[in-house]
Amino acid sequence: MEKYVQYHFGTEEKYFREFNYIYADEHIHAHREFEKKLIELKERFSIDKNKVTADLISFMFDWLTNHIQTLDRKYIESFRQNGLI
Repeated sequence: MEKYVQYHFGTEEKYFREFNYIYADEHIHAHREFEKKLIELKERFSIDKNKVTADLISFMFDWLTNHIQTLDRKYIESFRQNGLI
């Protein structure tokens, strides 16, 4: 998951810079917060897998429903205007 996150966020952020995406700072900040939370959950998981599972599911559900449905939708037009999608 960590490697995919690095790849995925890196790709998005590359295009944010390339396209001078207006909300890049806000979006990149959300990425950094996600990475911090992922590291925290990974550390907790190494101590007690059972206690982290529900937190991980809740965190991922929130990310998928809120981040993707709000922040990711904001860049669709920018990416479209620049021929990416």
